[in-house]
Amino acid sequence: MVKYAFLLILALLLASVFYFHQKAAQMESLVVSLEDENNTLRLALQQRPDETDRQGAVEESAPPASNIVLTVTAYTAPPSKHHPKKKQVKKRLTASGAKPIRGAIAVSRDLFEQGWGFGKKVYIRDHGLFTITDLMHSRITRTIDIYMDKKEEAIQFGKKQLEVLLLDV
Repeated sequence: MVKYAFLLILALLLASVFYFHQKAAQMESLVVSLEDENNTLRLALQQRPDETDRQGAVEESAPPASNIVLTVTAYTAPPSKHHPKKKQVKKRLTASGAKPIRGAIAVSRDLFEQGWGFGKKVYIRDHGLFTITDLMHSRITRTIDIYMDKKEEAIQFGKKQLEVLLLDV
C-alpha cells in the first residue's frame, strides 16, 4: 500500500515538473517575442524622420504629429501602510488599478483627455518604452511622470524636457 502511495506521489511530482517546465518555456517564448517587438519599435522610431527634417507644408487632412516635447519627471510610491486597527495592508495602486511597477508612467490629465489612455505605449527618447497606468494631479499639464522603485532614483532623474511619442499599437 505504501509502495503505491509512493508511486502515486512520484507520478504527481513528475507531472507537475513537466507542467511547470512547459509553462516556463511558454513564458520564455513570450519574453522573446516582446523583446523582438520592442526592438522593432525602436528601429521604427530611429528610422522615423524628425519634425525639423521635413520639407514643405503638412496636409490639412493629415493627423497631428505625435512627436512632442513634454516635461518629464519621476515619482515613486510611498511604502504600503499597515493599519493597526485593520487586519489588511493598504496597497498602493495606480489610477488604472494596477500596482506601480518599473516601466509604468503617469500622464497629466490634459494628455489623458487627448487620448493618452491607460495601457497605451509611450516612447521617451533616450529612456525607452513605457505604459500609461496612472494619472497626475489636475493642476499639472503637459507632463509625464516615470515610476521608479527608489526615491533616490526619482530625485536624481529630476525634471527634463524630452521628446515623447505616443505609439498607436
